[in-house]
Amino acid sequence: MFLKKIFIVCALVFATNAKADFMAQILSNYHSREYDGSETTLQEHHLFLGMPVAVKEQLYLGVNVTYTKEEGGTYLNTMEYGPRINYYINNDKTFLLLFAFNVAVSGDKKSASGQTNGDGDVSGSSFLAGLGYEFKVNSNFYLGATLLYHASSLEFKGANADTTDIKYSTLTPSINFCFRFR
Repeated sequence: MFLKKIFIVCALVFATNAKADFMAQILSNYHSREYDGSETTLQEHHLFLGMPVAVKEQLYLGVNVTYTKEEGGTYLNTMEYGPRINYYINNDKTFLLLFAFNVAVSGDKKSASGQTNGDGDVSGSSFLAGLGYEFKVNSNFYLGATLLYHASSLEFKGANADTTDIKYSTLTPSINFCFRFR
């Protein structure tokens, strides 16, 4: 519901652009890391829905949705929502800077050993920044790569009402799939 409200507000505010441009971008990565003393694998998928706000259409504002899934010694799954800015450095719109602040993060954490004392809910916020390059495949589709920095500050509430702070950050390469429409 939160995502829907943000998207509707963005659509109404930026609908004054006569060209009615729209962008949908997906950034995905898969990597491993050590977490809670064991090796885990982490998938991150970032979806951006936005519209241009500058005359040259180099600045896009919109909504970021991030889904993370971590498996290994601990299972941690989160869904993150917040505003995002995509800025294309050059006029060809190939070099990209992006910034997102996910104000709402929610998810769950489960212990791989099956012990219920390791299970619970997580909530918090996260920050995303990236530098990337996209090349034009056809008039609406771009493919590229981005180096992403993702930092999360989460609060874990266990089954026994204990709370623990979880902070982590990653720096990973991602593949981009970008659709731009007029």
